Order: sequence, then structure tokens, then C-alpha cells
Amino acid sequence: MATDVAKMNERWKKGCLLVFVAALWLFHITTAVWFVTHSETTEAEVLKREERLFPGKRKGWANLQVSYVRADGKTDITTVRWRVTPAPSGTKIPVWRARSGLIEVGPASWAEAFYVETLMGYLALFIGTLLGGYLGFAKLKARLKKRQARKP
Repeated sequence: MATDVAKMNERWKKGCLLVFVAALWLFHITTAVWFVTHSETTEAEVLKREERLFPGKRKGWANLQVSYVRADGKTDITTVRWRVTPAPSGTKIPVWRARSGLIEVGPASWAEAFYVETLMGYLALFIGTLLGGYLGFAKLKARLKKRQARKP
């Protein structure tokens, strides 16, 4: 009886965690789609460029301090972060700006707008490549053993 209750509690914990993660994922997809559909492309001038060889936790690939014209016509200076892809080179770069929302300006890139999904895609590709390489190597090794066993 006690083991049945423990199993049920464990299932509930896993289920609640799954629902929580799914809700976070859905929230991110919803806000990213909203930002992409409610934004317009504009040109920004790069004032300061800070690039890294590897992406960091908070910094990403590159931080660019840019000057751009807001939707209300005023000039603003802000920092735009590239988290998934390298930042475009040059002094004039395209950025997306929105009139309101969680993000007012961001990199004009689909991969950057959906960076969580892009990172998960990169991770799945990496794991798939490792797994495929391992399975392919294991099959090749088994074939070579069979071939050696046939030759006396």
C-alpha cells in the first residue's frame, strides 16, 4: 500500500514538473511570436562592440551598444545581445523594434528571436550526431568482428 502511494506521488511530481516546463516553453514561444509579428526592421548604428569567442551565461556571443530611432521618432541608445549567432559586422546593422512589450529592440534574426528553440535544436543535433556516431561505430566494430571470425 505504501509503495503504491509513493509511486503515485512520484508520478504526480513528474507530471507537475512536465506541466511547468511545458508552460514555460509555451510562454517563451508565445512572447517570441508576438515580438516577431509586432516588430519592424530598422537600421541601427553600432557605437560599441564587445564580442566573445564563446557564449557566456549572461553575455552571449556579442553585446553591441547601438543607437537607433524608436517607434515614436526619438533616438535611443541600448545594448543588443546576440545569444545564438554571431553579430553582423559593420557599423550599420538591422534590428527589430517593437512599440511595446517585453523586448523593445532586438537582433533582426529569426534564430535570435527563437533562441531557446534554436539552442534546443543545436543540442538535439549535437546529441544525435554523438549517438549516431556511436551506433555507427558499434555496427562497424561488430561487422569487423564477424569478418575476422569467418577467416580462420
